[in-house]
Amino acid sequence: MIRLKNMSNIPYHSTKHHRQGNPSRQIYLHISKISAVMVGICQAGVELIHIASVAEQMDTSIDDFLALDSLVFLFSCVTAFYALRSPNLHRALRVGRIAEFSFAIGLSIMVVISLFTAFSKINRGS
Repeated sequence: MIRLKNMSNIPYHSTKHHRQGNPSRQIYLHISKISAVMVGICQAGVELIHIASVAEQMDTSIDDFLALDSLVFLFSCVTAFYALRSPNLHRALRVGRIAEFSFAIGLSIMVVISLFTAFSKINRGS
Protein backbone atom coordinates (compact mmCIF):
# COMPACT_ATOMS: atom_id res chain seq x y z
CA MET A 1 0.00 0.00 0.00
CA ILE A 2 1.32 3.43 -0.94
CA ARG A 3 1.09 6.13 1.71
CA LEU A 4 1.55 9.78 0.86
CA LYS A 5 2.33 12.52 3.36
CA ASN A 6 0.58 15.88 3.43
CA MET A 7 -1.56 15.24 0.34
CA SER A 8 -4.95 14.79 1.94
CA ASN A 9 -7.11 16.92 -0.37
CA ILE A 10 -4.75 17.94 -3.14
CA PRO A 11 -6.23 17.44 -6.61
CA TYR A 12 -4.54 14.55 -8.37
CA HIS A 13 -3.79 16.46 -11.56
CA SER A 14 -2.10 19.39 -9.82
CA THR A 15 0.65 17.46 -8.06
CA LYS A 16 4.07 16.86 -9.53
CA HIS A 17 3.99 13.48 -7.82
CA HIS A 18 1.12 12.42 -10.04
CA ARG A 19 2.57 13.45 -13.39
CA GLN A 20 6.25 12.74 -12.82
CA GLY A 21 7.73 9.69 -11.21
CA ASN A 22 4.66 8.28 -9.51
CA PRO A 23 5.35 4.53 -9.40
CA SER A 24 1.67 3.63 -8.99
CA ARG A 25 0.86 5.57 -12.18
CA GLN A 26 3.31 3.42 -14.10
CA ILE A 27 1.73 0.28 -12.66
CA TYR A 28 -1.74 1.45 -13.69
CA LEU A 29 -0.48 2.18 -17.20
CA HIS A 30 0.92 -1.35 -17.45
CA ILE A 31 -2.25 -2.91 -16.03
CA SER A 32 -4.37 -0.93 -18.47
CA LYS A 33 -2.30 -1.99 -21.48
CA ILE A 34 -1.86 -5.62 -20.52
CA SER A 35 -5.50 -6.06 -19.50
CA ALA A 36 -6.63 -4.77 -22.88
CA VAL A 37 -4.35 -7.28 -24.60
CA MET A 38 -5.58 -10.08 -22.34
CA VAL A 39 -9.19 -9.30 -23.30
CA GLY A 40 -8.21 -9.88 -26.94
CA ILE A 41 -6.34 -13.06 -26.08
CA CYS A 42 -9.33 -14.42 -24.16
CA GLN A 43 -11.65 -13.61 -27.05
CA ALA A 44 -9.30 -15.32 -29.52
CA GLY A 45 -9.16 -18.32 -27.19
CA VAL A 46 -12.96 -18.45 -27.06
CA GLU A 47 -13.13 -18.52 -30.84
CA LEU A 48 -10.39 -21.17 -31.19
CA ILE A 49 -11.95 -23.44 -28.60
CA HIS A 50 -15.37 -22.94 -30.17
CA ILE A 51 -14.02 -23.91 -33.61
CA ALA A 52 -12.22 -26.94 -32.16
CA SER A 53 -15.29 -28.10 -30.24
CA VAL A 54 -17.51 -27.80 -33.35
CA ALA A 55 -14.99 -29.76 -35.43
CA GLU A 56 -14.77 -32.54 -32.83
CA GLN A 57 -18.52 -32.36 -32.07
CA MET A 58 -18.03 -31.98 -28.34
CA ASP A 59 -19.32 -29.53 -25.80
CA THR A 60 -16.83 -27.68 -23.60
CA SER A 61 -17.32 -25.10 -20.92
CA ILE A 62 -13.78 -23.77 -21.27
CA ASP A 63 -14.90 -21.08 -23.72
CA ASP A 64 -17.48 -19.89 -21.20
CA PHE A 65 -14.79 -19.48 -18.54
CA LEU A 66 -12.57 -17.63 -21.01
CA ALA A 67 -15.43 -15.26 -21.80
CA LEU A 68 -15.87 -14.64 -18.07
CA ASP A 69 -12.13 -14.07 -17.75
CA SER A 70 -12.23 -11.50 -20.55
CA LEU A 71 -14.84 -9.59 -18.53
CA VAL A 72 -12.56 -9.67 -15.48
CA PHE A 73 -9.70 -8.27 -17.57
CA LEU A 74 -12.02 -5.64 -19.06
CA PHE A 75 -13.01 -4.56 -15.54
CA SER A 76 -9.33 -4.37 -14.61
CA CYS A 77 -8.56 -2.28 -17.68
CA VAL A 78 -11.41 0.15 -17.02
CA THR A 79 -10.57 0.58 -13.33
CA ALA A 80 -6.87 1.13 -14.11
CA PHE A 81 -7.84 3.75 -16.69
CA TYR A 82 -10.11 5.42 -14.15
CA ALA A 83 -7.26 5.41 -11.62
CA LEU A 84 -5.10 7.20 -14.17
CA ARG A 85 -7.75 9.81 -14.92
CA SER A 86 -9.18 10.36 -11.44
CA PRO A 87 -8.87 13.95 -10.18
CA ASN A 88 -8.36 12.80 -6.57
CA LEU A 89 -5.12 11.08 -5.59
CA HIS A 90 -6.56 8.98 -2.77
CA ARG A 91 -9.49 7.82 -4.89
CA ALA A 92 -7.06 6.95 -7.67
CA LEU A 93 -4.97 4.83 -5.31
CA ARG A 94 -8.06 3.08 -3.98
CA VAL A 95 -9.42 2.34 -7.46
CA GLY A 96 -5.93 1.34 -8.55
CA ARG A 97 -5.83 -1.33 -5.85
CA ILE A 98 -9.10 -2.69 -7.22
CA ALA A 99 -7.52 -2.78 -10.69
CA GLU A 100 -4.49 -4.64 -9.34
CA PHE A 101 -6.66 -7.16 -7.51
CA SER A 102 -8.95 -7.80 -10.48
CA PHE A 103 -5.91 -8.20 -12.75
CA ALA A 104 -4.48 -10.82 -10.39
CA ILE A 105 -7.85 -12.60 -10.30
CA GLY A 106 -7.97 -12.59 -14.11
CA LEU A 107 -4.50 -14.09 -14.34
CA SER A 108 -5.43 -16.74 -11.78
CA ILE A 109 -8.55 -17.68 -13.72
CA MET A 110 -6.48 -17.94 -16.90
CA VAL A 111 -4.02 -20.33 -15.20
CA VAL A 112 -6.89 -22.51 -13.97
CA ILE A 113 -8.40 -22.53 -17.47
CA SER A 114 -5.08 -23.54 -19.02
CA LEU A 115 -4.68 -26.36 -16.49
CA PHE A 116 -8.24 -27.49 -17.16
CA THR A 117 -7.57 -27.43 -20.92
CA ALA A 118 -4.35 -29.40 -20.56
CA PHE A 119 -5.92 -32.08 -18.37
CA SER A 120 -8.97 -32.41 -20.58
CA LYS A 121 -6.71 -33.08 -23.57
CA ILE A 122 -4.72 -35.63 -21.58
CA ASN A 123 -7.88 -37.44 -20.52
CA ARG A 124 -9.26 -37.37 -24.07
CA GLY A 125 -6.00 -38.71 -25.50
CA SER A 126 -5.85 -41.78 -23.25
